[in-house]
Amino acid sequence: MLAGNFENYPKADFLLPVLQDLIGRGIFSVNGEDWILQRKAASNAFRVRDIKHSLDVFRRVAHDLIAVMDAHEGQEVDMVSVWGVLSCGC
Repeated sequence: MLAGNFENYPKADFLLPVLQDLIGRGIFSVNGEDWILQRKAASNAFRVRDIKHSLDVFRRVAHDLIAVMDAHEGQEVDMVSVWGVLSCGC
């Protein structure tokens, strides 16, 4: 619906400056041609293949995180270090 009929659903002009101050000039805070460009850029992030890959990565990282937490049960864990290792695959 919004992919081809976006001009019928503009964001209110009075709200745009407020939104842009809060979140910048992205898909949620622009209209018209700017919105079309933002939507095209964002649509690539929602391809089924990419979502499946992201879910695979999420599952692996969650599994690894559970293993780390189990290995340190009852102990204090430096989560910054854990996230650093899990996020870079080191």
